[in-house]
Amino acid sequence: MEARIEGGRISVNIVDMLCSLSLEDKRSIIDTLSCDDEILADVTAQLLDGWTEAGSHGGRIGGAIEPFTPLDKARREIALRSGEVAKKEIEDLCNSLRWAKASEERLSDWGFKMYHGEPVTMLPPLTYEDTLKYEVVKREKSCPTI
Repeated sequence: MEARIEGGRISVNIVDMLCSLSLEDKRSIIDTLSCDDEILADVTAQLLDGWTEAGSHGGRIGGAIEPFTPLDKARREIALRSGEVAKKEIEDLCNSLRWAKASEERLSDWGFKMYHGEPVTMLPPLTYEDTLKYEVVKREKSCPTI
């Protein structure tokens, strides 16, 4: 790997750098980059639409019986698992709604008591068990089973 000094900055060829890394170091860089919001946005755009926001794309064949490129393999895997992904997302949204409704009802009860002069204490943090006390979301109505 060759490094150059240009305008007071050290410059390296990224391809040379990646080729010279050990597998462990390469995995570490990949792990860090795969969590970057900008990279995730472009990868998501490629997976869903086939192109990044700038109009670029990775290798793809599309329509093959067996996917060949990593992009095609990822798109196929997402298609096969989309029901699982949707189910988890809906469950997470339902849990968030349940938490919010329990918190809202709890604060409303506390405010009612305070307004009517009943003794109240500071509200402790809401726990998951608190959400189970409230019949705020009927899962069979609000959260479809997939």
